[in-house]
Amino acid sequence: MQVKNLVGHAVALSTAAALVTAAPAAAGNAEQNDSGNQQPSSTSSQQPAPSSDSSESTTEKAPETTENTTEQDAAEETSTEESTETGAAQEDTTEESSSEQDSAERSPEPTGEESTGSTTSRSTASTGDPLRGPVYGEIPKTPGSADAEQQRSLESYEAAPADGEGAIQDRYEGLDQQTKERVGQQEGDEVVVSDSLRYQDYSNARFYWSQQYGVKIVFGAVLDKYIQLGGHESLGVPSTDELTTGDETAYNEFVYSDANGDTTSAIYDHSAAGTHAILGPMLEKWRSVGGADELGYPISDTYLTYDQRATFNNFQNDATIFWTGNAGAHVLRDEVRDKWGLTGGPNGPLGYPTTDQGITPDGKGKYNHFENNASIYWTAETNAHVVRGAIRDKWSATGWERGPMGYPTSDEITAGDKVGKYNTFTGTDGLPAGIVWSPETKAHTVQGWIAQRYTNLGGPNGVLGYPTTDERSTPDGRGYYNHFNGAGGASIYWTRGTGAREIYGGIRDHWASMGWEKSYLGYPTTGEFDIEGGRRNHFEGGHISFYLDSGQIVDRRW
Repeated sequence: MQVKNLVGHAVALSTAAALVTAAPAAAGNAEQNDSGNQQPSSTSSQQPAPSSDSSESTTEKAPETTENTTEQDAAEETSTEESTETGAAQEDTTEESSSEQDSAERSPEPTGEESTGSTTSRSTASTGDPLRGPVYGEIPKTPGSADAEQQRSLESYEAAPADGEGAIQDRYEGLDQQTKERVGQQEGDEVVVSDSLRYQDYSNARFYWSQQYGVKIVFGAVLDKYIQLGGHESLGVPSTDELTTGDETAYNEFVYSDANGDTTSAIYDHSAAGTHAILGPMLEKWRSVGGADELGYPISDTYLTYDQRATFNNFQNDATIFWTGNAGAHVLRDEVRDKWGLTGGPNGPLGYPTTDQGITPDGKGKYNHFENNASIYWTAETNAHVVRGAIRDKWSATGWERGPMGYPTSDEITAGDKVGKYNTFTGTDGLPAGIVWSPETKAHTVQGWIAQRYTNLGGPNGVLGYPTTDERSTPDGRGYYNHFNGAGGASIYWTRGTGAREIYGGIRDHWASMGWEKSYLGYPTTGEFDIEGGRRNHFEGGHISFYLDSGQIVDRRW
């Protein structure tokens, strides 16, 4: 198959041909639409695990919510939670990032009809299968320029004619003897690609002349990778000579130009990470968050996911950069990336990241927001957990982890009736908290001693059913309560003197008809318990009894 230009035209990725195809390290409960798989690869890579289901809610792009202004958009858009977004990573649990072969064999091929003479030259076409190998497609344009880093000593040369004739030879003749020895012997004739592009192979290098950048030299492993990925047809022309970073890692930059502008890519040859290409948006993002100092060097080329919605690179420091046309480029890393991978990553229900990895204001947590109204939060005490949909909206409305719910301690859990969902949270003062949702009751908070009692009674799987209110304070200010939908109507009331006590069914109805805690009975001091022939609750001022045979409900003072 003819390889398409790697950085091609500025078109949506959904219409692009396949990029290099290999899954990043991927590895929860969640809802919303699948994000799609990654293209298969002939290189070794671990496929992301399928995701499980999760809570219902109107799907919307994180970090927006339906009940409250969402926390932390990206890169400190709000003053709430968005710390500097720097980390990124991926999918698969424990960093199963896929990497490519470090360098490709240079394979001779006859020069095309545009070549001068009938000599042979290194191929500039990729030999990969678009569903298997290192094949690239089109990605959007991003401007770029060479890093202000050390450039290897290559002597200057005279300006060449407009069509470049003689420019490569002049450049070669102007090199010092050491560089000439590194370049090696000329191989074949100079190849004239067009009036604005020509190149010449040497045994250890290739010289390119272009009208825009003049003569640039690409060496060794970087050249091998460049040719493997389609050369100037895919990446565009070299815009720099070989450059080196502070740790002596060699790289070249390449620019693909068309009517839509320029796209800059780079190939880095690192002793430990290998030789890999970073394209357009991924290169720009990588450099903007600190490059190798922060994320390490790339351990994969830029890949396209199966759904063709996203491109990504994996990096040494347990990090991945994902780019989508809707959300832009964002960094996933460390435990958050691993958790995302466990939910299915790009195959799962969370969607792609919409923020870089952020640090929570208390410094304890890390998080990313994702497309499908979802977030992953991690702390050393709680590990990484997914909150999404209506439960996430409710958590946002309470103040995220800074509110009374604290950090999530579970992924979304499906209730025993297979209808409702809930997440548990750290709560405050060592007491638990939860957000419970069902289609009928919607999402509500339960916390503190009421949450503890609710949990002891089976939570949504017990007699009380689903909460129909958040925790509320009583009019006299002494107590707190939640109402529930179980047993024909149920409640838990708490005061410091009485503790958390449940009341439900006919006894609760009778107490409510008397005015609740404002009646002479006051607050319940026990839960409902058996008596001979019936059931009873004790209260501060008396008791209410229900008799099974007669159906009579009677209140009595002490």
